[in-house]
Amino acid sequence: MNRLRIATWNIAGGRKARSAQRFDYHGRDLGYFAEQLRAIAADVVCLQEVEYAAGEDFAAQLADSAGLPHVFQTPMHASHIDTNYDLAQVMLSRRPLAKQRAVPQPYPAFPLHRPNGEPAQRFVKYLQVAELDGVQIGNVQTQPLEFLGTPYESENGRRYAAEVGDMFIRELCPPVLLAGDFCADLHTRHVVDIYGPACAALLLHDALPPGYTKPYGAGRPDALFASPEFRVIDSAIVPTETGHFLCWAELAYADIREGE
Repeated sequence: MNRLRIATWNIAGGRKARSAQRFDYHGRDLGYFAEQLRAIAADVVCLQEVEYAAGEDFAAQLADSAGLPHVFQTPMHASHIDTNYDLAQVMLSRRPLAKQRAVPQPYPAFPLHRPNGEPAQRFVKYLQVAELDGVQIGNVQTQPLEFLGTPYESENGRRYAAEVGDMFIRELCPPVLLAGDFCADLHTRHVVDIYGPACAALLLHDALPPGYTKPYGAGRPDALFASPEFRVIDSAIVPTETGHFLCWAELAYADIREGE
């Protein structure tokens, strides 16, 4: 049997949270985030909201400091945290990732608005997909519908979630791990309640233990799904000083490349 330790973390541009207020952060702190990643010794880390700018590649700096030299970075859109930066989704790995691709997510067909009532800027998000030793790995951050005025539990939200779920079914195939920030709001008990049909089609189960994945009991938007080929050896939701907690799981599986 092989083992793989995988983590998912929305790092808010590499900033620790200052308070429970939304978007209240300290300055960027490479040392803190690298230290947390070194402590869990993951083989693959799926990151959301990684900031970058011309001449400043935080993903590369974090990869070097955390000992995860292989970087798959997908640029997305302007940062909502600091307008001097853009955001990317990133996979970091100890070993090379094969068959890397980024699939645009469908965009909601209904109007989205910021809390102040202004129309939301159109942000195209992606599903990152790569392979490691025959295991397909997906990294995702979906649209923050609650923040943009249409919770996933609403009629429009559920209809949109079905579109995203159909994308998961089209683009992923077992053996698969799907990690990320699914932006589930406080009205939702678990991400699987939103993406139930996709989880059923791909036979996915959440490898994380029970508990909130954000501080102050602010919900469980983060998940780490595994298909039946994987058995959970250990997992944790690490209470970091961040807007989302660091989540990881160690999984055992047969040598998929040789069909064992």
